[in-house]
Order: sequence, then C-alpha cells, then structure tokens
Amino acid sequence: QERYRQRFKVLQSRLKDPNTARITTYAEGDPTSRRYRVHFTQDGCHLSPWHDVPLKNSDGSFNFICEIPKWTRKKFEIATGEDLNPIKQDVKNGVLREYKWGDMLFNYGCFPQTWEDPKVISEETGCPG
Repeated sequence: QERYRQRFKVLQSRLKDPNTARITTYAEGDPTSRRYRVHFTQDGCHLSPWHDVPLKNSDGSFNFICEIPKWTRKKFEIATGEDLNPIKQDVKNGVLREYKWGDMLFNYGCFPQTWEDPKVISEETGCPG
C-alpha cells in the first residue's frame, strides 16, 4: 500500500543511524490482493525486517517495524513463514483482514529481532513465549 511505503519513508528520514537509514522498501503485487508484499533492502541486498534490521541503533534508540500504520485499517504483518519475511496483509478464512474497530489509533507493529518461543517459559512472567 502506498500509504504504508510513504509512512515508512517519513520515519526512515528521521533516523540518525546511517546504517539503518539506508534501509529501503519496495512493493510487489496488487495492494488489493493476497500476493501483495513489501520487501526490505539495504545497499542492493534483500533484508528480513524480522532478522536483519537491528533492534538498537548506535545512539541507543530502538527500531520498530510498523505492521498497521496509524489511521489505517489493513492488518499487515511480517510473513514469518516466507523467505526474508516481507510484510503482507494478514488473511483469515481466505479474506484479507482489516482492523474492525475503526482506524488504528497508533502505529502497531513489532521490534525487530524479537520473537516468542512457546517452548521457553519466561522467568519474569512464568508464561510461555
């Protein structure tokens, strides 16, 4: 979705870390189809937003991958089962998912290089993941 790409560019332009600032995106496929993907690149090399984008920058700030941009409804997510984990719109029962309770009031997403392992019990919470 063009709005997603524009939002990413705005946030990217605010980065002070020169390595992270070189990360760009490109879209592939029809934004209204299940084949639409947003891919990440840096210096001509494909990146995984989940595994290759650093969690922290040299100035101590954290990176964030936006999956549902503020004031939108389409439920995008990192495609964890696909090579290089592009961003895709989530599908449920064969239908592209949207946030149902009005526009998202904040940027929703994840921190890169973090994930839940259901086999690991957290010492802090005593819960899996």
